[in-house]
Amino acid sequence: MNINTQQQLLIDPIIHEHPLRFHEEATEKLKFCSACRLELRGASYICTKCPDRYTQNYDRYVQYHLDPERKFYLHEKCAKLPYEIQHPSHSSHPLNLYTKYPYKGFKICDECGDIPRGFIYLCEECNFMLDVKCAAQTAQENGVSSMQHKGIESSRHHFGHEHDLLIGHCSDPINQVGCNICELPISGQAHFCPGSSCHYIVHESCLRLPEKMQVPFHAGHMMVMRSKDSQKYPNYFFRMSPPRCYACHGFFSSIVGYECEECPLYFLHSTCANSLRRPLMKLESHEHNLYYLGTDCQLLSANYNFPFNCSKCRKNCRGQPFYRCMECNDINFHLECVPLLHIVKSRHHIHPLTLKDSFIEDDSGEYYCDICEEERFAKDHVYYCEECKGLFLAHIECALAKVEYVVSYLDGQEREESRIESEPSSSDNEYDSSVNSESSYDDDEQSVQDKEEEDSSAQES
Repeated sequence: MNINTQQQLLIDPIIHEHPLRFHEEATEKLKFCSACRLELRGASYICTKCPDRYTQNYDRYVQYHLDPERKFYLHEKCAKLPYEIQHPSHSSHPLNLYTKYPYKGFKICDECGDIPRGFIYLCEECNFMLDVKCAAQTAQENGVSSMQHKGIESSRHHFGHEHDLLIGHCSDPINQVGCNICELPISGQAHFCPGSSCHYIVHESCLRLPEKMQVPFHAGHMMVMRSKDSQKYPNYFFRMSPPRCYACHGFFSSIVGYECEECPLYFLHSTCANSLRRPLMKLESHEHNLYYLGTDCQLLSANYNFPFNCSKCRKNCRGQPFYRCMECNDINFHLECVPLLHIVKSRHHIHPLTLKDSFIEDDSGEYYCDICEEERFAKDHVYYCEECKGLFLAHIECALAKVEYVVSYLDGQEREESRIESEPSSSDNEYDSSVNSESSYDDDEQSVQDKEEEDSSAQES
């Protein structure tokens, strides 16, 4: 790393409160400019005294820092940005440079729709805002006009928040803000509250979570999504400080979670609750149903070092998806210790299905199981049809509900049994009973016909 002499310091208190030291070449590691959030290439300036100040401004949110050093870097051009510009997207007034985010909540760039985390240009009179990368381009160069963008700023209401939400895009490479519902980092499309005093932002997929759900191991009661400041459900949630999730044992950092309507002190993270809706039916390895806890669930309890030791091999399950018994609450299995089937023929599909650790078929952000047609997490294990090249995908529990035969197991061991018939579901029982009743009816009708023919033959004789 080449650091030049003391004479090449940049001192500009509007750009940054500390002197910035000049670098002739970019650092060896991948770094991003704190102003425009684009990759550093070529000459740059660095402040070694403080981290990115936008990390400090957003400390009120759940944060995921992608750069552990969190230093303040600027492109050479970004370190010398003009304090005021005229831009064709807003030609009626000048735009002023802000190096600190002036809002308490969230606001999108009126050109590209991103939620900016770096420097911005702002018209205080019209509240018109551009991030630095859009301000450096004309409307024609950017390919999107502000009027076109406002056409997709559709609002949406969610029962967990009092205000309507707008659509924005999170793409910051330095810091990722956490979703207020699931607490996981947001990368891509998000819905946020434009209110100046609200800090509410959520994933698109989290908006689709139901207000009430039932989990099989607690089937007698409904789990209700409740927020910290909810007037509709003021029962127990967050009267503890803070509550723990029953599934992953992590504390709640978000303001939203699922709580049993009747049982006090029974809470679930939304991510955990969604995973618990599909049990893996009773297997030889354990007497109760098992539930998949993916890597997203583990992120929520990563800071508390709760032991999740495998009940078979006794090794720690952390850092990888595993199955957990919610009735015993201390029984865990690695996927290969269950053991799961590696390649299996399900009655739901014509080809054998192979277990994969994850599969993302496109960049839509919405992924579904082709058996139950419910949403699935892209990072979770999935059964995948290689012959269909990913056109058929299924939850583990859905694929294994109807197994015709096993090709191989995940642990690589061979078994004597090669064909499995899973317990039929209620819908299959209804189908079988209807088929049986029709068959019985046909048999009865045939027997009547046979008897009539016998009587007729006897009379003729």
